[in-house]
Amino acid sequence: MAKYIIKENKLITEFIGSLFKAIVKKKSSNLIKVLQKDPVLKKHIKAADKIGKDIQQHIEKRKKEEPELAKWMADHPL
Repeated sequence: MAKYIIKENKLITEFIGSLFKAIVKKKSSNLIKVLQKDPVLKKHIKAADKIGKDIQQHIEKRKKEEPELAKWMADHPL
C-alpha cells in the first residue's frame, strides 16, 4: 500500500466535503425521479415551480421600477 504524506488537512476536508456533496446530489436526483411519478406530488411541484417563476418575475419588475432596490440587491447578494 502506498504511503502518502499529507501536508494540509484542508485537502482532506475538501475531498470529504466534495464526496458527501456528490452522494447527496445523486440521492436527491433519485428522490426527485421517484417523487415525480406520484401524481399529487407532481401537481404540487408544478405549482411550486410556477410560484417561484412568478416571484422571480415580480422581483425583476420591481428592480426595473425602483432603482434603489436594484442597487441594494447588487450591494447585498444572496
